Amino acid sequence: PAYLVHIPPALRTVAVLLEPLTIVEKAVLMGQKVIDRRGTTPGDPPTRPPTALVAGTGAVGMLAALLLRVRGYEVTGIDRHDDTTPAARLLARIGATHRNAAEGVGVLGDARFDLIVEATGAIALDFDLVDALGRNGALVLTGIPDADAPPTSIRAGRLLRSVVLENQAVIGSVNANRTYFEAGVRDLTVFEERWPGALAAMITARRPLADFAGVLAGHDPGAMKTVLTVV
Repeated sequence: PAYLVHIPPALRTVAVLLEPLTIVEKAVLMGQKVIDRRGTTPGDPPTRPPTALVAGTGAVGMLAALLLRVRGYEVTGIDRHDDTTPAARLLARIGATHRNAAEGVGVLGDARFDLIVEATGAIALDFDLVDALGRNGALVLTGIPDADAPPTSIRAGRLLRSVVLENQAVIGSVNANRTYFEAGVRDLTVFEERWPGALAAMITARRPLADFAGVLAGHDPGAMKTVLTVV
């Protein structure tokens, strides 16, 4: 019992989202700590709402968008799909912006973000995201790329110059401890109160456990989270 985290009855149907949310809880906290290191000095202009980019609109990416909205960020989410997918509609519902980045991050124009949460594991995209990172910003990588993927060509000089001169940080984050599970339960409750039904909408399919092979082999571009049920 000492290692169990209580799930309120109201969250039981969506509590399967808690584990991916813990990844986000940790990633956002780590990124925020980097951003906070700058502090403020007398004479600074009035603060503006912080901005965040979420790369990927699967379960981790969408939970990141929800959490960042709750934390007061203006959020943009990118994926490789148009605005008709469930993920794009959910982003609009929570007050976030969706962009189809199938042709690359150039779709973002000159926008620069304080915090970027990457949830794709796409190697080339990870490097390109530095171009969308603002001064004193943090890029937190949560996607796990293929270690055997072909070599990728990058503009290393430009990338490293930006990281140094713009005081940027690129951080890797994976897994989480009990603290983040407890925080996740609290935030799931907040999500449900602020956007009723949004979490349920993230679970785009429920399939019996016997269908696991087909679920793992298939790819639905509109899916956010497919849940395998035991009973």
